[in-house]
Amino acid sequence: MIIRISKIFFCVLSVILMAFLWRGNNHNIAFSQISTPTPPSLDSKPQVLYDEKGIPMVFVPSGTFQMGFTEEQEFELCKTLRPDGADYPCIERQLDILPPSTVAVESFYIDQFEVSLEAYSECVQADVCITDPSPNQPPEPTTLPIRLVNYYDAAVYCAWRGGRLPTEAEWEYAARGPEGLVFPWGNEFDGNNVNFCDTNCAPPSNLANYLWDDGYTGTAPIDTLPEGQSWVGAYHMAGNLAEWTSTRIWSDDRNFRLVDFRVLKGGTYLSYAHHTAGWTRLVVQAEFGQEAFGFRCIRTSNPQS
Repeated sequence: MIIRISKIFFCVLSVILMAFLWRGNNHNIAFSQISTPTPPSLDSKPQVLYDEKGIPMVFVPSGTFQMGFTEEQEFELCKTLRPDGADYPCIERQLDILPPSTVAVESFYIDQFEVSLEAYSECVQADVCITDPSPNQPPEPTTLPIRLVNYYDAAVYCAWRGGRLPTEAEWEYAARGPEGLVFPWGNEFDGNNVNFCDTNCAPPSNLANYLWDDGYTGTAPIDTLPEGQSWVGAYHMAGNLAEWTSTRIWSDDRNFRLVDFRVLKGGTYLSYAHHTAGWTRLVVQAEFGQEAFGFRCIRTSNPQS
């Protein structure tokens, strides 16, 4: 009887052990089939992958960074970047302050460029995107970024591509990196790296920086100013167009109704130099699309999988 129980126990134990080893081997096989990208460094070339629509995306590794800024930081940056060095009107700021905090971000892929007129037009032709971009841009070049889209237009387009809009934290991390850089390219402003309110800015302003000439009176093509790309290889994360994020801020209107506001990041071609910092944020009603608003998409999985 004891021998029979021992044999039964041994057989059951063997089955359990074999099942355990089989599951372990299967996990090893599964993981061996997944290619994990090597995190980029500031000195390495960006890891560019193309999604199903042929849009280049770059990998952003997981990490932590110091997100946000203080009013004092922006005030000092404004004074530093004004040609005459005067305080006024740096103190008359209208951007919302996001106090600094340490934020952890999971890895994702982000569009290397802002969504172009050509790329967005394909979504319109597929009868998915309903906003016709043709009135807001000249016929050529189609490499100009799409603008005048509101938050909902941008969200629909990204979903059509199998992605979504980035959160404010994801966008800012892709722009500033783990070192929390002030600008995508570093901590020192360089007007050759960004399309902003320089000598081409109209109408004239006492905050325009006439010491620089980026060569553009309006939006620049999405693949220009490569020296201004961020640590992961994303272009125009400073200036050109402010970009929609999915981060929502509810606010009351004058009739005490809750209104959907979203955060835009990055500054525009009309922005003053200090408003092209990676921490720059605008809070705008989601249904409003303006001439200086654009976007880019992200995916949390490999776009080629």
